[in-house]
Amino acid sequence: MGAAPDRHLPHKKQLGQALGPRPTKNMGTPESPKISLVNTAQKAPSWTRNLFTLDVGFHGLMLGAALTDVPGSSAYFLGGVISYADQVKQEQLGVSEAMLRQYGAVSEESAAAMARGVRQRLHADIGVSITGVAGPDAEGSKPVGLTFIGIAAAVATTQRFQWTGDRWDNRRRSVIAALELLVRASEL
Repeated sequence: MGAAPDRHLPHKKQLGQALGPRPTKNMGTPESPKISLVNTAQKAPSWTRNLFTLDVGFHGLMLGAALTDVPGSSAYFLGGVISYADQVKQEQLGVSEAMLRQYGAVSEESAAAMARGVRQRLHADIGVSITGVAGPDAEGSKPVGLTFIGIAAAVATTQRFQWTGDRWDNRRRSVIAALELLVRASEL
């Protein structure tokens, strides 16, 4: 899967090509979602210093790195929890064991619960979660590339994505989508 040059992400070199092409043709604004987030934060002081991100599962530190790559990120980024293990999801984010048993960590329900949990834990205005199957293998009935992104503000919402790339591409696309969803949520 070849990557075309991406004119929408001006800080691509600083990220070491981490973000690459945008995940969909119809998501977000024509500028970098990171830059949009900074611009929105500067225009909306009511939520400045109250955004918290959760970078969960197969994304490791990618979302936190993308958010803090742009100068001025300390104006809106509080921190993050990497809850790769279900035990961390339960203990740090308050996701119930029953929910994880019933739906699994890679689910709409878990993504929403993780975003709510991280928002509450750090007393933030917005929380975000990413959970998915990066690959190379499926997890039971959940195919490679299945991803859920949760955004928790006044209410929690989730978006489902089905990426078709390799492990690295699936992770990169998920981070870009999460940034774009954060921009949308912060503009409301």
